[in-house]
Amino acid sequence: MVLHFEKMLQYAPYFQRGMLYTILLSACTVALGFILALGLALMRIAKPGRSTSSKVLVKILHFVSGFYIEVIRGTPMLVQLFIWTFVILPAERNKVLVGFIGLG
Repeated sequence: MVLHFEKMLQYAPYFQRGMLYTILLSACTVALGFILALGLALMRIAKPGRSTSSKVLVKILHFVSGFYIEVIRGTPMLVQLFIWTFVILPAERNKVLVGFIGLG
């Protein structure tokens, strides 16, 4: 097998742009995932206050966070990306945005 370095150099700008998109997408999804995880964790450990309204609110927050965590953790990532790409945002042409939302 012979490597053609002149072909590699010809396509180097495409590889650089792809690498930049990958790094940017990874950094953004890590930040979004951290914020989302922190919010969900705080919702799960919230303690109800003395008032009835805070008890109801905490129960709702526990249910919403528990449902989200079970659904997301129980579904493979590829299936989630397919759902985001073809069901939730089918008209969106910007696949980087879909990847950011789906991976975040």
